Amino acid sequence: EDRRRRGICFRKRRAGLVKKAEELAVLCDADVGLLVINPFDGTFQRFAAPATYVLVPPIPVFSSGYLLSRLLIYKKI
Repeated sequence: EDRRRRGICFRKRRAGLVKKAEELAVLCDADVGLLVINPFDGTFQRFAAPATYVLVPPIPVFSSGYLLSRLLIYKKI
C-alpha cells in the first residue's frame, strides 16, 4: 500500500516538475535540461529545452543506481 502511494505521488510530482521546467524555459528563455530517474524501476524521463539540446542518459553503475556525475548535454548540429 505504501509503495503504491509513493508511486502515485512520484508520478504526479514528476509531471509537475517537467511542467515547471517547460515554463522556466519559455518564460525566461533559459536552456533547461532535466533528468528524472524512477526509483521503482530505474527508467528515466528526460526533458530538454530548447529542443535542439539532447540529454545523454547516465551511465549505469550498479543494478540499483546511476552515476549522475557522468551526465552530459550535447547540442545537435
